[in-house]
Amino acid sequence: MNILSESEWKSIVDDWQKSGLPQSEYARNNKINPNRMGYWVRKFRRKKAESDHNVNFVEIHSDQSEEVKKYHHKYPATTAKLVVMTSYGARIEVPL
Repeated sequence: MNILSESEWKSIVDDWQKSGLPQSEYARNNKINPNRMGYWVRKFRRKKAESDHNVNFVEIHSDQSEEVKKYHHKYPATTAKLVVMTSYGARIEVPL
């Protein structure tokens, strides 16, 4: 039995994705156990999903124009806000 390292499986999975073939056909053509390949495909997808959840913050500066400042002075109860929608559907509102 030939035991492959994680980096070798990563190369195989990358090659399969570039091939455009169904996973089962790629495995058959390359004499790879389809169950073993499926395990590694799922493992790399989970790993990527976890790394995609890393949070990065960016400082945002608000340079309010004179017109906006006049508006806030005239209507103090009204507030401008920055609204951010995430790809996961979360809505973040930040008063300016």
